[in-house]
Amino acid sequence: MNCVIRSLLLEDEPFLWEMLYQALYIPEGQSALPCEVIYLPELACYVEGWGRKDDCGFLASDTVSGQPVGAVWVRLLVGENRGYGYVDNDTPELGIAVFPEYRGQGIGTQLLTHLFTSIYGQSSISLSVSPNNPAVRLYERFGFEVVHRTDESLLMKRVEKQSLEKYMGRADRIQAEFPSDVTMPDELRRLCDYLDRTDYPISGYMKLRPEGEGLKGWFGEGSEAWQQLAGFGAGPDGSTLALWLYAGRDSSNAPVVHLGSEGNSLIVLADNILDFLSLFGIGYGELGFDDLSEPPEQPETAKDLREWLNAEFGIHPPATGIELVKRVQSQHPNFEKWVTEAQRKRDEAKQGGQ
Repeated sequence: MNCVIRSLLLEDEPFLWEMLYQALYIPEGQSALPCEVIYLPELACYVEGWGRKDDCGFLASDTVSGQPVGAVWVRLLVGENRGYGYVDNDTPELGIAVFPEYRGQGIGTQLLTHLFTSIYGQSSISLSVSPNNPAVRLYERFGFEVVHRTDESLLMKRVEKQSLEKYMGRADRIQAEFPSDVTMPDELRRLCDYLDRTDYPISGYMKLRPEGEGLKGWFGEGSEAWQQLAGFGAGPDGSTLALWLYAGRDSSNAPVVHLGSEGNSLIVLADNILDFLSLFGIGYGELGFDDLSEPPEQPETAKDLREWLNAEFGIHPPATGIELVKRVQSQHPNFEKWVTEAQRKRDEAKQGGQ
């Protein structure tokens, strides 16, 4: 789901109290906690007096109704005010929540993406979460790692990588998160270089960016499945575009796949990178979710890209993408089944290591 995201303001504190309550994890079958619980000192410290010097956060609103539906925020909590996710006096704690009827639609992913983009360079962030909370997988995808574990909670911490990334081109940043023996197709590198020169929008709401770290959350670092995917792009909800190297390490002939942020729309989009460029040039807002039997709502977002594709590769994207995608479905294994089996192996490996 697309939503409008803006920075949290001082006057948003009443809504943050609502979000604090929604952030409380209630196991299935248990009764909801009384609303007054959020005013206990150990919880109130996350919101009370919002707007301190180092407070930072974002609010998501429904694009149709305009009503706020979720929020993410960080606050440094020390001394007597330290929270459940306390690590040290330099690490702020994270809070995030979405109203129940809006969960499972990628809003949490969008909120975290905005947050980490805005605070790039922050050395670390921590949080506390129940080990049974489905959000654990989301946090792992964003680089959080467990630093302390009990039966009731996981203390997780995310460390921002300090590197020369800001001095690297887009292609090199993406390549850096590919499996070490996989080289980026020349056509994709040229597309990245084109985007470095022109900037967004390039095609709908789609982005070209590194996705290797995020794929670790899907399959586990170093796993066989992780080694067979080279992520290079994303949709507005945090979905992933990747080269699927199941048949070998030749990335130029690898099919392009889509992984929806909530584990949905696990499909093969294109037979190879050139076919993907033809699909990409149509201008769909969200590849993997839009109706590809119909023209995109905003084809003009890819107008300049189509001209470049024609001049660079002689590619003339069709009006719709349905024939491209239908043709490729029968040429490769069922990607959804492959993902399901890979995640089963990931979960078994985790259980075996405990």
